[in-house]
Amino acid sequence: MNTGTILTQDTVRGFTLLELLVVVALIVTTSSLLVPNLSALLSEKQTRQKSAELKQALIFSRNSAISMARSVVFCPVSTDGACGRNWNQELSVFVDANGDKTLNDNEQILRVLSPSRQSEHRAYNNARISFGPLGRSNVTAGSLSYCNTSTSQAQGTSLIISRMGRVREGKDQNRDGLPELANGLNIPCTDRSPT
Repeated sequence: MNTGTILTQDTVRGFTLLELLVVVALIVTTSSLLVPNLSALLSEKQTRQKSAELKQALIFSRNSAISMARSVVFCPVSTDGACGRNWNQELSVFVDANGDKTLNDNEQILRVLSPSRQSEHRAYNNARISFGPLGRSNVTAGSLSYCNTSTSQAQGTSLIISRMGRVREGKDQNRDGLPELANGLNIPCTDRSPT
């Protein structure tokens, strides 16, 4: 009958300093290989999130115009209320009660999107995107683009707005990693970082 185990020097085992150093070296090597991939994954996730945010704002603008039976405008609003062409600044969705395509004091702001960061670029071929009471776009077909240049390989999306007001994502037809606009050209991916 075994009443207990007596620990002797032969039965006590542990890690030697060399074994511990080998394990630490393996962990450091493995993590250094994973960090660049993790950065690219985070950038891709951010691109998908920002693209979805823009698409949702466009769909929200159109649906608001239909449900309110009013004109709704989505644009970068300057300090005087006029729609500007700098799509990297704060974007607003507002009810255009008088149809002047300008945000006036008596008009309701429905949604605001934050300005883009230095590594991001948003562009549109007009100063505003407006939807009428039937949901139709009040301009010819256009493309709102988003590009993220935070990694060595730029990533982005193209949101093509039809005359009927429908929004679809552009495809990468030439397989260069960037989707094309409605006119077939790549989305503009300008790095806005200070030089």
